[in-house]
Amino acid sequence: MDNHNSYQWKNIYVFISSTFNDMHAERDYLVKNVFPELSVWCNERMLRLVDIDLRWGITEEDSKINKRVVDICLNRIDDCRPFFLCFLGQRRGWIPKKEDVSEETLKRKGINEVLGKDSVTEMEIRHAVLQPFWDHKTEEMGVPVDNAFFFFRDSKYLESIKDRPELMKIFTNLDEENEKEADEAIVKSKKEIIEICKKHDHPEPILYDASWDNTLSTPELYLAGVNESINEKRTKGRLRDFKSSEAKLKDIIIELLKDAILKEYPERARFDWEFHEGLEHEQLQQSEFINTNFEGFIKRKGDFEKLNYYVDRNDNNILAVTADAGLGKTTLIANWILELLEKDDCNICYRFVGASNRTDTINHILESIVEELKYKNLIDLNNKLYLESEDILVNGEKIKRYFYDILSTLNKKTIFVIDGLNQLTDELESSSYLWLPRKLPVNAKFIVSFKCSLKEELKFAQFLELERKAEILNIEPFNDISERKKLVDEYLSKNLKSLDEAKLDSLLSIEATKNPLFLKIVLSELRVYGSFETLLNKIKYDFGSSPKDAFISVLKRLEEDTAYCKLNSEVAVSSIFGLISTSRNGLEINELTEALIKITKNQLPSNEVEDSIHLYLRQLRPFLARRENRVDFLYEAFDLAIKEKYCDRKEFYHEILSSVFRDKVDIYNNKRWEGTEKRAFQELPYHLSFVNSQREYNELLFDYKWLYRKLQLFDVRDVINDFNYALSNELKLLCRCLEQASNILKSNYEQLPVQLWGRLCEINNPRIKDLLQQAANETKKIWLKPERAVFGDVRSGIIGSYEGNVRHLHKLYSYKNRIVVVGYFWVDIWDTTLNKLIYSMNIKHYGRAKQIINLNTIESLLINNRLTVKTEHNIYVWNVDNGENLTDFGLSEEECQEYNLNNEVEVEDDEYKEYKEYKIESFYIYNNTMVVVYRDYFSILDIEISKFKIVFSHKNIISKYSLVDSNFILKNSTEVIVWDLNNFKDVITVNAADNEEILNCDIYNNNLYVIKAGKEKINKKKLIKKVFLEIWDISQNKKSIFDIDEKLPVDYNLTFNIHALSNDIVITNGDIHIIDSAKLKVKCSLHGKDYYVHENKIYYYDYQDKIIEYDLERNEVRGSFNYIAKEDDIFYCMEDCLFTYHDFMDEKPWMNIWNIKSKKCLGTVFGGHCQTFVKDDKIIVINETELYIIKSENGLLLNKYEIFNINSLIISEDRIYCGQGYGSILIVELHNQTETPREDNTNLNLMNKFHNSIYGVDNNCIRIFDKDLKMEKKCFQYKGFIERLNLSYPYMFALVKHRKFETHNEYVSYWQMDQDYFNKKLENESLFTVYAWNVQNNQSFQVSRKLVHFPDIFNYENYMVIKSKSSVEIFNIDESKCIYRYEYINMDAFIKCCKEKVYIGDGERVYIYDMIQKQIIMTLDLFKIYRDENKESGKFETYAEYNESQKNIFALAFEETDEETVEKEDFEYDFYSEISFDDLWTSDFDIQPKEHFYLNDFMQDDIFKYNNYLIIKLNGHIKVLDIGDFSIVFEQKLSPSISYEANKIYLMDRYLVTFSCGDVYIWNLDTLTLVDNFSMLFGEYETWKVHEFEEFLLLQVNMETRIWSKNTEQSVLVFTGCELIKFDDERLFFQDFENYSINLFDLKSGKSESLSTLSFMDKLEDVQKINDCFLLLEYKKYKVIYNTLTGKVESVNMLPYNNYFIWEEKARSIKVDDYLYGSGNANQKYKIEFND
Repeated sequence: MDNHNSYQWKNIYVFISSTFNDMHAERDYLVKNVFPELSVWCNERMLRLVDIDLRWGITEEDSKINKRVVDICLNRIDDCRPFFLCFLGQRRGWIPKKEDVSEETLKRKGINEVLGKDSVTEMEIRHAVLQPFWDHKTEEMGVPVDNAFFFFRDSKYLESIKDRPELMKIFTNLDEENEKEADEAIVKSKKEIIEICKKHDHPEPILYDASWDNTLSTPELYLAGVNESINEKRTKGRLRDFKSSEAKLKDIIIELLKDAILKEYPERARFDWEFHEGLEHEQLQQSEFINTNFEGFIKRKGDFEKLNYYVDRNDNNILAVTADAGLGKTTLIANWILELLEKDDCNICYRFVGASNRTDTINHILESIVEELKYKNLIDLNNKLYLESEDILVNGEKIKRYFYDILSTLNKKTIFVIDGLNQLTDELESSSYLWLPRKLPVNAKFIVSFKCSLKEELKFAQFLELERKAEILNIEPFNDISERKKLVDEYLSKNLKSLDEAKLDSLLSIEATKNPLFLKIVLSELRVYGSFETLLNKIKYDFGSSPKDAFISVLKRLEEDTAYCKLNSEVAVSSIFGLISTSRNGLEINELTEALIKITKNQLPSNEVEDSIHLYLRQLRPFLARRENRVDFLYEAFDLAIKEKYCDRKEFYHEILSSVFRDKVDIYNNKRWEGTEKRAFQELPYHLSFVNSQREYNELLFDYKWLYRKLQLFDVRDVINDFNYALSNELKLLCRCLEQASNILKSNYEQLPVQLWGRLCEINNPRIKDLLQQAANETKKIWLKPERAVFGDVRSGIIGSYEGNVRHLHKLYSYKNRIVVVGYFWVDIWDTTLNKLIYSMNIKHYGRAKQIINLNTIESLLINNRLTVKTEHNIYVWNVDNGENLTDFGLSEEECQEYNLNNEVEVEDDEYKEYKEYKIESFYIYNNTMVVVYRDYFSILDIEISKFKIVFSHKNIISKYSLVDSNFILKNSTEVIVWDLNNFKDVITVNAADNEEILNCDIYNNNLYVIKAGKEKINKKKLIKKVFLEIWDISQNKKSIFDIDEKLPVDYNLTFNIHALSNDIVITNGDIHIIDSAKLKVKCSLHGKDYYVHENKIYYYDYQDKIIEYDLERNEVRGSFNYIAKEDDIFYCMEDCLFTYHDFMDEKPWMNIWNIKSKKCLGTVFGGHCQTFVKDDKIIVINETELYIIKSENGLLLNKYEIFNINSLIISEDRIYCGQGYGSILIVELHNQTETPREDNTNLNLMNKFHNSIYGVDNNCIRIFDKDLKMEKKCFQYKGFIERLNLSYPYMFALVKHRKFETHNEYVSYWQMDQDYFNKKLENESLFTVYAWNVQNNQSFQVSRKLVHFPDIFNYENYMVIKSKSSVEIFNIDESKCIYRYEYINMDAFIKCCKEKVYIGDGERVYIYDMIQKQIIMTLDLFKIYRDENKESGKFETYAEYNESQKNIFALAFEETDEETVEKEDFEYDFYSEISFDDLWTSDFDIQPKEHFYLNDFMQDDIFKYNNYLIIKLNGHIKVLDIGDFSIVFEQKLSPSISYEANKIYLMDRYLVTFSCGDVYIWNLDTLTLVDNFSMLFGEYETWKVHEFEEFLLLQVNMETRIWSKNTEQSVLVFTGCELIKFDDERLFFQDFENYSINLFDLKSGKSESLSTLSFMDKLEDVQKINDCFLLLEYKKYKVIYNTLTGKVESVNMLPYNNYFIWEEKARSIKVDDYLYGSGNANQKYKIEFND
């Protein structure tokens, strides 16, 4: 990269010498056509071209009073050396005499000799190229110019005006006293010039032609105060078409001047911008902008000082420079930067929006700035090497995320300036600038500027000031007229001009001149104005009263100017600028060219049209912006002026531009949209939306080929943005479809046809139907076409979803327009305005937590913009504004390895001690202070400076913590300590005496309330004797005591709780006691429990089927709610609602919703895990499968959505964000009440294929169809909800649970319930009906019973076994009767069915019933068989003891020691401490589990009968008994294991397969020998699977599958590192989890075949054969069609998958002809399309 910064900008002055009146056309030609083009070329070489045209610019005072006209002309020639242009025509011009010049002029050497002889033009020529009269700068004789160029006008044009004397007097010497002498003088001058050029090596004078055009005018010849008829004659007609030897005079002049300039500045020859790219090109454009836009600036007092003060002082805030439109903030900043650049030690990185191509978006600006920092070596990345990875430094979005980190690497002080944020194509939204840090790192100063007058701009300024803590510098108008005068003088002096006082006063009398932009427009127009005579009138009347009016004047002038091109000026000006205004973000030159060709109907070739465009753009270059090679307006006022002036042509321009862009995208005019210009794809929908009432716009967006092609080229969000202008309802539905499918289409655009059909196919709209048919016709591959809205109907309130990196959701948060998604490994931040994932941060886990996902180890908290996430060993803090990592601390991965935390096995206590020491229990945050609690101590962290201070350490005492306002409280049984986090000090410590114990505490305002209990030791036991309340005034460190024993009824066996309120203290101990905190008197005692405080009222359950509302202020009961409480019910209040929730494991959970004001029950939600939210007048309730929106006033159900696995919810103004456990965020409209009726309500929703028939279930029938699903063979009705289906041909069984409604979970409004509804509902919840049908003879059988939560049902041939809550029943289905019933005595029973044998375990007894013989064939007493001892000895656990232990799973049995008895009450179990259930059985207690002699399903106990042998697994032993005498044939002791799944047994034909942790034993029961023994990789939480084939056994665990031959009695093949997915017809499908490849193994042939590597897929769920060529591979998110012949994937269909069990196995997809029913559900119907 050339270092162009080593060059300085230079001014190039070019003096134009000629007579005035006859040369107006040439001077105008130069100023408006030639010099603008040359100026562009100069700017590219860091040269600033200034043309000196003195038709005006000499004040009247200097002209008439001071007589300085000649002197000023000569001085300007001196200023312009060495460049001089001279034009000579047929008129000699004014010849000044001695009395016409000033005394100063007469002092010039040689001037007296020519006065009265030479014309002014001749004097100028002499002074420039012969012998300068005197150089006023050097005060010596000047040197002739080196670059003089002469142009002689041919006189042919005179033929056109020879009959017009008024013009002949102007263009010839006709009006001179001696015409002949004047003509001869001209000829002589031209000859002398020719000689001069030869002598001084100047180019030969150019002879040029011009033609006279009477259709034009020369307004410069207008004379004020003269008759209009005279002026009309004077001004009619104009010279044009300046050529020399058929070459354009413009081209000749430009080439001459280019050569001359490069001769003077040869080093600038290398500045050819065509060879400059990237950063250098950007810097050149920016440098050009500030060096060519410095005019019109005066330094007002304080302007630079304020900016310099910000840069020099040591603070770390951002500076925002704001101003109303046109007040000169850009000019101010540009001039300030120019001044800074003169300092050698200043590093400044600046970007003016619109000044260069890469300043169209903030992302492009940031990318360019970072590139410049790298190039200048201003950042040192040695300590932050990660910034160079993952394209962080070249990606705008990533730069935003790491912006603070990048700035923190600056090695020198650097000033950053971004001017004109409001001109970016990005909207000026605060959400787009959250990356701006509140505090800048050292060495960084950051200045932004923007116009601040509109509402959104003012809002943005407020955001910067309040949220980003920016300093605001507002630029004031130029109210002082003296400042405005200085500004005008400064501007004109740059062009070597000046205005006399009268004209200046006239100009400044205009109110709008307080706005520098207005002045800039006016002065730039005056600069090119050619008539001194009419200058005053132009100033007074032409420019209006605002910048917009001034721009309208400019447009009018351009339209009226002579067209120096072949395009009509009015057409050209209106079209060029009208088209730019109609565009969104400017137009490229080629786009403008094509548009004008269309407007002019191909009248001119493209090169001439393009020249015409450049002609006008160059004239207004200071007011235009560059945006990615597009031309746009730099000022809003310019755009407004064009919109006002050409408002009637708006639709026409949109139509033209849509035609231009259509040609670029539809290059073959066949509507296949095969173009590649992305910009055209972006712009076409926008322009069509304004044309022809959106007819073509609608056609375009309903064109499938368009949608597909655009998704190929763009992100789905760009496609959705095309719908922003949609007016029709069907377009809005299509837009919603794309919104809902956005996450899928973003990752795979080929899913478009599947998504369209899966969301729109049930909408009966002709446009939508046509779009779907297009999608089907255009999809040239084998794919699954949804026949139902399998993704949900778009008319519902579900409007979209977010899917980022989070896969295991912890919690959702809302912050401004952002949704923060906290998962186990990731945090995603979504912008809800952009619907875009803007930041994603990685949560690092170490040790076991990295391998085993446990969401319980995650805690998070969002306060303001600061997100804190705790893992097991670490805490991370992020700024959600910009994704910046503020701090993180904890154990590193190396430390985890050092403490052996990466191993899953338990470490020794000594090693584990350090791990426990660093394991983070919890954290608390107050302002910038964080308290981090470890096992034995806690630390306080200042988040701002990431500094720790350990303030307290405690050993081996279980403490509880809380945070109340700024008070952090530690409480245990011996002390309460309160820290004030404002000043980091312990403000009070309350200790318990030796015989005291602290029971509870609370804090309110400045008072600490502590409940203590005195104890007395009696017979080695501690007994509570006295309870009292201490009230501590923290500020005074004084206490008062309230004796609870004396003033309240106390039950020492119950817990004491305390809750301090504003005026009261609530103490609970059985009942609820309210104490006046000021008087320490009991106000009342309430007989009840489970209170909740809400708005100064207490709600409590009074044991009499009521919830009471007690008013604490009035000290009285205000109402009650009728409610029959169940055990462990909870209730709480939100807004005006009371919620009562019951969730007990043996009953269906439910929640009642009450209106507090009316005391009425609004309704009941059935379903587990209910959560509630209140938003305005709506109640939002979620359970495990559904979301309800309920009107809070009357309980009306407004909407209901089936959404599974919601574990977090965020509600905004109009949306609900539902976080699902697997990471998806579903977006639901809060106010949507649209009904989406289905056309068919009798669809089968549970289907299976069996014995050439298809079985299906609809709302109330089980139907059996033929194999083609065309003819219904049988139909069986049922009532209720099917829990389970089983097929055992010819019998089909259905387990139906009784429900009033059809679904598991429902909401029932109060008006739907009769008086006894709720009781009947609960009563029916556990009532099941078992249906059995013989599908051959249509016989049916049913029986209703109260069953256990997971009922056991078995069948063998025509027998069915049912285990209900109290009995086991065996039914003969064909005879429809019960053949045996056993009512078991104990709480639970063991039941198992093996063919005709039924094993019933009742306590220690086992009964074996033979269904064929219809009798009990054997009774076993397990204890007697195993032990011949006293059952009550205490050495064994009896079944009665087991029953009792189920009532309290944590009850412990302690044995007495010789020293003392340990009471159970002395042992405190803290669920949140490090003590686990396994820790209870430690050497400290020396307690081991006792042997039991009852069969327990939980412990995987089992029993089998094989021939004459009985096989029993019990107490970790397997015993094979001879049935004759119950002698032990052989036995096997299994390895002890925490996991009961580790030790299992299976009976497969003659083989007994036993599993002992990872060891496998296979016994042949015919030979009673151990035939094989081997090990398999078994994990603690894995499950064994065994399958039997004719010749093989298949054993599977973890990711190992072993095939064991019955013939050879040994393993024949072992698969590791893969999982068996499916086996069918002795074909095994495996999936390798390393590369996700699918392998097929044929058991018969022994051959293995690799199907495919689908690395982007998830776990394979099912494999299905479509035909001989194709397989269907079903994943959780994909259905893949695989070609077995070519070994290639034909299509990937992202479709829903239901992982539910209903037919005694996982639901499978059913193929019927060319249709597939996903997961056995007719609502997931797909047609297998075989296109091409």
